[in-house]
Amino acid sequence: MSRNGVKVKRCIAMGLALAGLVAASAFAKPVELSVRGHTLVWPGAPYSAWTVEADGVRETVHTPRYTVTEVREKHPQDTYNPDPQPGKRVAYRVAIKNQQNWSNTVYIRWRRDRKQKRMLPL
Repeated sequence: MSRNGVKVKRCIAMGLALAGLVAASAFAKPVELSVRGHTLVWPGAPYSAWTVEADGVRETVHTPRYTVTEVREKHPQDTYNPDPQPGKRVAYRVAIKNQQNWSNTVYIRWRRDRKQKRMLPL
């Protein structure tokens, strides 16, 4: 094989590796976390395992797995309902499992409904 053929193959391999890194980094960015009532909500992604952190305590959460096309076209959302913690203000954030890119931090303040004796978010 000629030297030029080897160079071309190396360039193609480098280009494919770079494209893979760019595609992976598009979903490795921190997600934007929000709260609806007492439900955590973030944009869907082609990952099914997330780490949810509540005041420093981490838990693995499995969500539906979306394809990249579904994420781009339909903009699905992943959700999680944390366990109530009456009388506390709890900080939450999420990340793709085994990743270090954490979302923004959101808070849920829990109170006790004295009339019905059940937990409600503030």
